[in-house]
Amino acid sequence: MTTCRRGPAAALAAALFAGVLLAPVAYDRAEAQQLSILPADGRIVVTGSATVSGAPDTAMVTLSVVTDADTAGAALTGNSTDTTRLIDAVKAAGVAPADVQTSGFSVYPRYADRTDDDAPPRIAGYTVRNGVSVRVREVARLGELLDAAVRAGANQIDGVAFTIEDDTILRDQAREGAVRDARRKADLFAAAANVKTGRVLAISEMSAEMAPRPMMRMAAEAAPAAPVEAGSVELSAEVTVIFSLEPSAL
Repeated sequence: MTTCRRGPAAALAAALFAGVLLAPVAYDRAEAQQLSILPADGRIVVTGSATVSGAPDTAMVTLSVVTDADTAGAALTGNSTDTTRLIDAVKAAGVAPADVQTSGFSVYPRYADRTDDDAPPRIAGYTVRNGVSVRVREVARLGELLDAAVRAGANQIDGVAFTIEDDTILRDQAREGAVRDARRKADLFAAAANVKTGRVLAISEMSAEMAPRPMMRMAAEAAPAAPVEAGSVELSAEVTVIFSLEPSAL
């Protein structure tokens, strides 16, 4: 009996031939397994957004008195006098005491410019800052109030922010619009992929950030009745929605 011995080349050829025969089987099984779980796990995640606007009915402004003097005591005395006069003027302009609040108080030294880098720092004086936050409920009178405040001693205004005191209705309208926008996007993407959206699995709302308010320094001799335009306030909502995909459409 004669024994046939295969060389390395013959063995390699046999292995490759067997691999070619088995590869389609393994691929078909993997593909079938993937398709079998897809209908049960099909879902689409989209983000929807919407913005609505309304007329503001409230303005928030921080008025500050900044006083410089050679000593901390002198700066404090002058600042206290001017701040008291400022608060009295704000209340006299029709702002309720509950809408006036101290928002910051600081005392810090001012250093003289050094001509010699080796010389120690030298205090040239002190600065006292006292801030008063005011809620203005009559937006139309804001310009009048700002003029009265500056003439009473306010020399720094930390921006003006217009708001809507009760924005529940407008904010809910923005949320409804955001959900509709998410549904529109989901249907669009699903149609492009030749599938169909189903029920809502989850909805989450994104948190919004307030824009920073600008700070500006005003001179005491500012013109009366500063022109103020309230414009409109925009409220935005953003939601993330997870939709299921209909098994029959996959």
